[in-house]
Amino acid sequence: MSGQIFSTLESIDTQTGLEIDPRLQPWFPDQVATSTSEHTETDLQAVPVEYGERKLFGLRKKVFICIIIIALLLISCAIIGGAIGGTLSKRNSQKASTSTNETTSASSPSIPTPTSNYDRLLQNSSISSLNWTDGTYQHYAVFYQKSSDHISASVWDEYNRTWSTSDISGFNLPAPNSGTSIASSVRSTPATKYFQLNVYFYTADTKVVELYTQSQQALTGSWNNGQLTSTPFVGLPDSHLAAYWDNCDFQPCHSSPIVLYQSFDENLRSTNSSQGWSKDESQIIERNIVAPKTSVALMPWPKNKEFKAYVRVKSSNQVQEYTNKYENNINISNWGLQSGFGTPADGSVLPNPSKIAAIPLTAITGGMEIYVVSLNTDQQLQSMRNIGSKWPGRNLPNLSQTVGNFTDIAMNHDRRFYGISDGKIHEYMITENPDLWNYLGVVNTTRT
Repeated sequence: MSGQIFSTLESIDTQTGLEIDPRLQPWFPDQVATSTSEHTETDLQAVPVEYGERKLFGLRKKVFICIIIIALLLISCAIIGGAIGGTLSKRNSQKASTSTNETTSASSPSIPTPTSNYDRLLQNSSISSLNWTDGTYQHYAVFYQKSSDHISASVWDEYNRTWSTSDISGFNLPAPNSGTSIASSVRSTPATKYFQLNVYFYTADTKVVELYTQSQQALTGSWNNGQLTSTPFVGLPDSHLAAYWDNCDFQPCHSSPIVLYQSFDENLRSTNSSQGWSKDESQIIERNIVAPKTSVALMPWPKNKEFKAYVRVKSSNQVQEYTNKYENNINISNWGLQSGFGTPADGSVLPNPSKIAAIPLTAITGGMEIYVVSLNTDQQLQSMRNIGSKWPGRNLPNLSQTVGNFTDIAMNHDRRFYGISDGKIHEYMITENPDLWNYLGVVNTTRT
């Protein structure tokens, strides 16, 4: 049998003597090498496979391994994609939260929910505000004190429509007293040749301090000690400050910042830089008439070329008005009481003021009006404005959205009102009807 596999379709097992059908015998590779052409595929009825190949789960080993590798790669990609997606989702959520809570326009009809976007202010923080123009856009600045006792500023950029914030005290500058009064003044371009913004406050020993910056952005530049800081002006503890920089372009007015403060003898004094901030040159507005620790509001009145100061007087515990002519700018001792500012007897003036703010307004008729707002000891807002030469009496401002329990207030000359309530600063716009205020939202106080 060495020359061929089978000679017939049947063969005999030499050991058992039984006939064996060759089609039922196993197929071995070595038999392929010895097979002859006379045996057809039909005769053998078998299909050879590669010797030694293994199958896993019904699949060739190589195919199975490739599938496993692809599956592992897909799982890894899914895990990585999920991690990246979760991170981006969290970041987008944080950005959306910040964007939602930033106050940038009058389109916010409701009070934003308190979040980390509004750093809480010192409980007894004072507030001051002012505005200026760069020739094209309006800028607003609001100054306040945080729980760290640092004086901070929030500045509104009309072009970007955003509030930017920064600390302006510290950095080897005099430290403000906790709960200090804050006042501010600005000289701006293009009305004047250069820009400068000043901020005033008390130190722990009630010394009057002046910080200034000449950065148009009011935040990007450095803050420095002003000349007033080197003078020995000392105020009554817990008393108030007021300041204004008269940006006038006519004679005899010459531009210089003016500061009002109450000295230890409880007299209200005024001084300005044209006097060299000399203590000997500071003048008493009214001796022993103003109430101790009175709030003070200072504003220009271009119509009569005057400065106007509003203070609380002892006799009636109400707001009274004092005036001083521009020509007395060098020697400003001629402050006089304006008897026409309401009648204390009939209660038409502002009673029990804890804080006073005043600004000039352009009336609907095109004329100028004086608008005075006070916060009384019951934390109620009251206002007065003159119509012609008369003061009709006090009103309660009509707020489009009420925010209660203000602890301090301020206004700027672009008809913006700011009030501190529950550790946040709320902003209103005073409309053409000054007794109607539109709520704008919460000023961002988070440092940027």
